[in-house]
Amino acid sequence: MDEFGAVLGFTQSDEMVVFLRPASVVRGERQAHMYSGRVQKLTTLAAGIVTAKFVVGLAQLCSGEGCGLEGLAQVLPHFDCRLGWYESWEEARALLMWRAYDCSVNSVSDAVYRTEGSGERKAMMAKGKLEKTEWLWKQGLLPLNKHQAYGHLLVRSLKEKQGFNPQTQETTTSMRQVIEPLEGPVLELLRSGQLRDPASTS
Repeated sequence: MDEFGAVLGFTQSDEMVVFLRPASVVRGERQAHMYSGRVQKLTTLAAGIVTAKFVVGLAQLCSGEGCGLEGLAQVLPHFDCRLGWYESWEEARALLMWRAYDCSVNSVSDAVYRTEGSGERKAMMAKGKLEKTEWLWKQGLLPLNKHQAYGHLLVRSLKEKQGFNPQTQETTTSMRQVIEPLEGPVLELLRSGQLRDPASTS
């Protein structure tokens, strides 16, 4: 979101989606996005940036816990990227709704898959969402942690920030763009109107 100036981001499991606001209109003509809007340039850069940040974060985590990095060379974490464009927020949010619904299904399967020490786990993986949810409840594994259950939603918004001007020795207040999490189930945030067109509110 930082690199591309995105107004909204959502991640669940190993899936990630970011939304960019429409390019500005100058003298009645829609301008191109960064890098002249070249799809291949944008998608390859996005995949490269995410991969690099992921590997650095994973290396820092491993280093902090005292484990080696030998496995990184064998696994080679990497991401791909696709790009789409939409005529309106109503069309674009359908992608977000689909990803959020996908999270609600995958989160339960993921929780069952990651349950250790249970001989029933393999059999449960073939069951439906309701059966898996009931099984997790009986195992005392509900509720799921928030990220696993709902994913992680980030929005760019304007916030009042205080700063210090060293020249005037005064504290000043200004409006700054910040990226912050929006908590709760994404589908409910959309249904209740708490998540509006991010391009029109920031």
